[in-house]
Amino acid sequence: CVVAEKLDPQHRAQQCYSGQQEDPAAVEALLARKNCYQQMCLVLQKLYTAAACHPQSPSVPKSPGPMVQTTPQGYEEGLSPLEAQRLADETLSLALQSDDELCHVAIFDWLTDNKWDDKLLEIQSSHLENYLKRQTVGQVGQQQQTDLVAKYDLLWKFYEKSGQFIAAARVLSRLADAHSTAISLPMRIEYLSRAIVCARAA
Repeated sequence: CVVAEKLDPQHRAQQCYSGQQEDPAAVEALLARKNCYQQMCLVLQKLYTAAACHPQSPSVPKSPGPMVQTTPQGYEEGLSPLEAQRLADETLSLALQSDDELCHVAIFDWLTDNKWDDKLLEIQSSHLENYLKRQTVGQVGQQQQTDLVAKYDLLWKFYEKSGQFIAAARVLSRLADAHSTAISLPMRIEYLSRAIVCARAA
């Protein structure tokens, strides 16, 4: 985030992201920042992958010779899974302490791409609500509708988790009434039931 700030001290990338400015300089600034964030996410990916890996136990060799202990792909040599987890969590926490919205967005995108929805919803960020709302911009096509439903699911779960029960109920009600073949009748009933529960909890 510090490097990104130095590359774009006038915050043109933010203006481009917000749609306020789309001149070549702003676009270039946005691309430069995205490159920095991509490197950060690659580090996080490597650390979390290492945290999830464990050296395999020695097995009976198929042929005579010294026993070889194999290491799964992604395991960081000299870094235990616990150490990798600690470094990953510290790196993520440090990045989220930044006021840089685009840095937060890059992390949100990375978590979403990895389907780590639970971890995404655990994040305490003032930018998360706007991010989730931006993700629900209308799409067309069956697959896009399915993806859109999943994004609305994240939005109501965010509201429910943060105690914004009326907002959660509104999103759930919208899902229950949505004109979409991606939402089955049992799902609509479930959404409506949850909407009622949220409304009563408000």
